Amino acid sequence: GWGTRCKSGTERLKAALFNALGHGVVSKTTGCEAMFLCAHAFGKTREMFLFRSYDKATIWEQRNVLRLSDLLGADVFLWECMALTPSYVEVLQQHWVRDDISTITNTYPDHEDLQGPAGVNIPEVIGIFVPHKSRAVTSEEQMLPILEEIARKQRTPLRKVSWIAAGLIAPDVLKRFPYEEHPCNVALVLALADELGIGEDFALKEMADRVVPDLGVLKTSPVARIRGRRLQFSNGCSANERHGTISNWVRCGFDVQDPVREPGVWITT
Repeated sequence: GWGTRCKSGTERLKAALFNALGHGVVSKTTGCEAMFLCAHAFGKTREMFLFRSYDKATIWEQRNVLRLSDLLGADVFLWECMALTPSYVEVLQQHWVRDDISTITNTYPDHEDLQGPAGVNIPEVIGIFVPHKSRAVTSEEQMLPILEEIARKQRTPLRKVSWIAAGLIAPDVLKRFPYEEHPCNVALVLALADELGIGEDFALKEMADRVVPDLGVLKTSPVARIRGRRLQFSNGCSANERHGTISNWVRCGFDVQDPVREPGVWITT
């Protein structure tokens, strides 16, 4: 899986789904920290750190995790693309791995220094992740025509997940997740499950019950009372660009906070 935002969370939802099916799973995911998830057949999913020399990412990390998954006897290998430059993405997807099925979350403007300079260049680079003669699923909408054209050239059917699919996931269902999961991510993995013949209700329940959250997920802690004050902490560390940051701000309700009507409420970042 790849995309600008939410790719780590999506990979973790996939890992939960395949773990529920009883498969041995290795899932390489970056997020706030370089991690991989591991579960033996019918076992519990565990999270482990990936060592990065000098805290630098290289595409050789993919080779190491592939070898590790082979040694662990994994049935399913899931991976989040951590390359940025087009040539590295091509090496990872079109040569080393060649996915049976791929997911692309979105193509928001980010890393324009490597993938730009314009926002329209971002989906052109992310489109390199579409596998050849395989299957792909995406929840991108604005830049969808670019991804569709690339998929046609790759002779790969591209399944689209619209905002309607995300909107049909009820709020009480989303509350079953241990953090504020974005409905588009859930809808994307549900479409992947449908491609593989897995029932929607089963997939929803198992993802919510088995997902291992990333350190930087959007999550609001319970209220803590200290010296007559009420303190509440919201964490959204994985949003490191404008669109994701503003989205988290709105979803937490900070955009409607009125300091005049509620002078006793302070929002501190």
